[in-house]
Amino acid sequence: MILIILLIITTIFLMIGQFKYADIYIALIKGFMIGFLYHKEQYDDGFDEYTLQCCIGLINVTVKWEQPSG
Repeated sequence: MILIILLIITTIFLMIGQFKYADIYIALIKGFMIGFLYHKEQYDDGFDEYTLQCCIGLINVTVKWEQPSG
């Protein structure tokens, strides 16, 4: 059940990445992780950087993009 939920989350992250013209990284990790992450970083130059990450076992999918603040 958890695997199905994470696969759905990964699919949503990839759709968001395509919509936002984001950088999408798919990587193998050393170890075993299960879960997902959302992070927003605000910079002083007026841009916000967003990161979406989903880990399913040994595979990590990361979606990153920037947009102006506001």
